[in-house]
Amino acid sequence: MTEPDNRAKFRILIVEDDESLQEIINSAITKSGYSTLGAANGAEAVAMVGAGGIDALLIDQNLPDMKGREIIESLIASGTALPFIVMTGQGDERLAVEMMRLGATDYLAKDMDFLDILPVAIDRLFKSVATERALRESDADREKLREQLYQTRKMEAIGQLAGGIAHDFNNLLGGIIGGAELLNLEPLSENGRQMLDLIIKAAERAASLTDKLLAFSRKRIHSNTTVDCLKIINETVELLRHTIDRNINITVDSLPNVPAINGDASQLQNSLMNIGINATHAMPNGGNLNFSLDTIKLDEDYCTASPFTLKPGLFVDISISDTGCGMSPEVLSRIFEPFFTTKEQGKGTGLGLSAVYGTVQDHGGAITIYSEVGVGTVFHLYLPTSNEPVVESLINRNYPTGTGTILIIDDDELIRCTASALLQSLGYSIILAENGLDGVNKFKEMQLSINLIILDMIMPEMGGKEAFTKLREINPEIPVVIASGFSKPEEMTSLKEQG
Repeated sequence: MTEPDNRAKFRILIVEDDESLQEIINSAITKSGYSTLGAANGAEAVAMVGAGGIDALLIDQNLPDMKGREIIESLIASGTALPFIVMTGQGDERLAVEMMRLGATDYLAKDMDFLDILPVAIDRLFKSVATERALRESDADREKLREQLYQTRKMEAIGQLAGGIAHDFNNLLGGIIGGAELLNLEPLSENGRQMLDLIIKAAERAASLTDKLLAFSRKRIHSNTTVDCLKIINETVELLRHTIDRNINITVDSLPNVPAINGDASQLQNSLMNIGINATHAMPNGGNLNFSLDTIKLDEDYCTASPFTLKPGLFVDISISDTGCGMSPEVLSRIFEPFFTTKEQGKGTGLGLSAVYGTVQDHGGAITIYSEVGVGTVFHLYLPTSNEPVVESLINRNYPTGTGTILIIDDDELIRCTASALLQSLGYSIILAENGLDGVNKFKEMQLSINLIILDMIMPEMGGKEAFTKLREINPEIPVVIASGFSKPEEMTSLKEQG
């Protein structure tokens, strides 16, 4: 409503108790292209303003139930004040000054020149309102840009800090693990060896955190191949469908022939899995999770205004939307910060979305998020397209199938999801446990139906070695496969000796 061609949308309330004069005023205003409404007294005017849909007032000073000044004071008190012009049958300089102090844009006397002056006064009012709105919009845009700049600089600063910490931390971990391995060659008591195991396990968990920090800070090494985004989405959805609650419905929408991108397929899939898993956590009672693939052209203006480093052109748009609990503006403002999490202590590191943020930046793209509490959340990943053809892998993926029930004990949710989906696709039934203690308890309950256990070694609450001992106490014959990112040779030898 800031251009002249929007006059028809500019609604003026004429507050005049003389019905014939109100009609004459109405005719003069509508000839100039404005919309009008009428009120015969102050109470009616106040009620109509409160109902909304009015942009300005043309008020007679002397009404049957109240003065024009009283109407304005009432609107100011209720927080519904609008721009206004005052009309009066008697000129009064003192009253004119008083009304101007209350915010009147004009004070018109109902004399012989009234109908000639009125359209000019209304135009002046319209232009004043249009200018004020344009300034407010400009201020809002500037404030938004300032906020984006602040967020960008904050994330860059955190990224630099995180990268430096991760690099130094990795060096320290190398020294800790190296020293522990040397110490392992020395004769130790049983208690000393247990303490050494704790040191190595803690260092291994810390190393996994530094890897996520390196992803956020964009200092992690990654491959660069031509990637089919639809294939990545379909594989991610397949993994999720095999592991999440059945009351969550997952759908995929995609345009045909969406261009490929250049990037690291593994890191992109981890990013989609992270967002997908977070979405399922936001829907404990079920809901809808949608992955959508589209293309979008980002122009120079968008790229310049974006907090990300973008080059204008065609981008793949991967959107992930859910119907979960949503997030407040306070949470949204910090959602990509390392170690920020809304989960209970011990339930998350706060590095999943930070790693996603860094991965998107590594691919020359951008990520946006929109969320409403009680409605849901939508992520958009914008990734620049590639003209290169996708090279299909020649790896033979015809794995042998089987039957039976497998208990997977691992604290990493991504690993649980991936392993579960793969084994279910081969015909097995799967039971999941998130740590050693959880695994032992589930085996106690369902030992008669479980044929095999896949066991991680490094987990919170109860590690793999202790869990193995307790599992074998329950059933000495149960087959156990150790699957761990880190294990000591002598520890594996000990476990093999136990079967």
